[in-house]
Amino acid sequence: MLLLLRSRKLRLLPALARLLLALWVPFRPQRLQLWLVWLLWLLLSATVALVLVLKFFCDELAKAPSGAFVLARLESFQIFSFRYFTAVLTAVVLGGCASKSLLSEVTSSLIEQQFGSSDDALSSVKLNPAYQYLRVQAVGQPAALLVLGYVDAHPDGDIEVWYSASHEVIKTQNGRIVATAGLVTDWTLARYLKAPPSWNDQLSHDATFTRVRDEMPGYRFNLADQLVQSRLTEGLPAISLPSSLPATVAARFVWVREAQVGATPILLPPAWYALERVDGRYHVAYSYQCLSQALCLNLQRWPLPKAAL
Repeated sequence: MLLLLRSRKLRLLPALARLLLALWVPFRPQRLQLWLVWLLWLLLSATVALVLVLKFFCDELAKAPSGAFVLARLESFQIFSFRYFTAVLTAVVLGGCASKSLLSEVTSSLIEQQFGSSDDALSSVKLNPAYQYLRVQAVGQPAALLVLGYVDAHPDGDIEVWYSASHEVIKTQNGRIVATAGLVTDWTLARYLKAPPSWNDQLSHDATFTRVRDEMPGYRFNLADQLVQSRLTEGLPAISLPSSLPATVAARFVWVREAQVGATPILLPPAWYALERVDGRYHVAYSYQCLSQALCLNLQRWPLPKAAL
């Protein structure tokens, strides 16, 4: 038995020696230059790949019809779990694209807002008329400028998807909020059992319809709101208008009110819509909408159309 163990140990020694030799050979001085060459080649390849990726995103950004962030498309696949990853990647991409497209004109002002700028800062921003913007201001908070990312076709009206510099998302349909993400209170989805009448049809008579929404946080789903829609016949709505909408301008719009009725546990403040007539049809130029009793938003097409000034 002792002889057998010794013979096995003798057979193991050459194997261990070969293993140590194999591990040592790559680090021999004469092989060090070869390893450095391979390492430099890998770094160069990674750099070229990163440049190509940045160029791709910059080209797509420049071609985007609304000038929105291409990375915001991730939202359509509902992968907000990658929010922090996309935030970092977006910063890298935007940094490489800042010399062209929308970013050179509005990104600086968007970032400036996040650190507490005045409302006057938005008025002085030089905007590209080829893009569309939405001025959003929570009651008691500074205003922010959102950019139209893309438009989803829908039989009841196109859904416009707006993005902020901080990656908040607001979706609107015919001026009404139908989904949000990244806010203190979010409507993950709002839908109507029957489509509300068009703004043109509503002006001739009042209407009643039902909205069903899902709210976060709190996992509150299928909250049904019965809404009554009516036109304001005189004066201005009983809300505090933002500084961006002077009373003289607000008086030129047609105002429509949507209020909850019925035995709803929590009544939201009424929503108000300011309608302007464009090419024979009414569109929402400004709205006051509440996602909760504590979160009310002023949404305004920006800048105001010259016809309203």
